[in-house]
Amino acid sequence: MSNALEEIKIRVADCQTYHFGMGVADKLAHEDAPKLIAALEAVESVIAEHEARTPFPDADKIDKAYSLGKRHAYDRVRYEITEALQ
Repeated sequence: MSNALEEIKIRVADCQTYHFGMGVADKLAHEDAPKLIAALEAVESVIAEHEARTPFPDADKIDKAYSLGKRHAYDRVRYEITEALQ
């Protein structure tokens, strides 16, 4: 879980223990915030599962493959032009 989410959970717990008594603050601490936290935890869980199943190649590998492909295409065009001019 992210540090930001953990900090929010701590602040919400603090609000819940103070029993503010104000309607909006009470609803925020006791109804809205727990729903938000649960939704964020669910999203983080789905993201973590997805990342565990699908490792993404790092950018260096993509850059090298792209550069190599571009180089092969350039060499092929140069070869074909040379052959056509002979």
